[in-house]
Amino acid sequence: GRVFVATANGLVQALTLDPATGVLARDDANSIALPDPKTYVAGLAVSPDGTKLVVSQVQDTKLLVYSCAVAAPDYGKLLGTLDLGGDESFTVAFDPNDPTGASAYVSLWSGKRVLAVDLSNAASPVIKATYATDRNPEGIAFLSARFMAVASAFGEALAIVDRMSGEVTSVPVDVEPSKLHGGEPTLPVYDAA
Repeated sequence: GRVFVATANGLVQALTLDPATGVLARDDANSIALPDPKTYVAGLAVSPDGTKLVVSQVQDTKLLVYSCAVAAPDYGKLLGTLDLGGDESFTVAFDPNDPTGASAYVSLWSGKRVLAVDLSNAASPVIKATYATDRNPEGIAFLSARFMAVASAFGEALAIVDRMSGEVTSVPVDVEPSKLHGGEPTLPVYDAA
């Protein structure tokens, strides 16, 4: 029943959701203040077990990990940080094929790469893998426990990432018949059915 919204004013805004009616309401008491009031949130994701909120930023290199379990006494506490080695992240995502939420994936425009972050120790997250992509990697879709697709906006492509081998295959986005550039894929989605 809780929804989190990224903001550009140093806050992760909490909302309550009534699943029966679909009504959303501000929940300022459960919003999470970030360390810098000027933080511009880029990516935001809750772990599949509902205990960790991961925040990536546009103008800072740090990934922030917060406690977000609804009834936890440490709700909203900053658990850990990680320097990603680049700013201008677009998104952070958890693989729905991994119910443990041990890894989060962050796309970084600034370095044309996606980082796999090990969150098994939330107080000391570490980068466990780096996948090179085409220009401006943005949204991520998980195709299976092994493969993910990453939209490369300025690369006019999807990067298919084999997380077992580390191999990344660029698949150009077909903008025929116009032959015009500017397809700029941003957010792939995947329907397993």
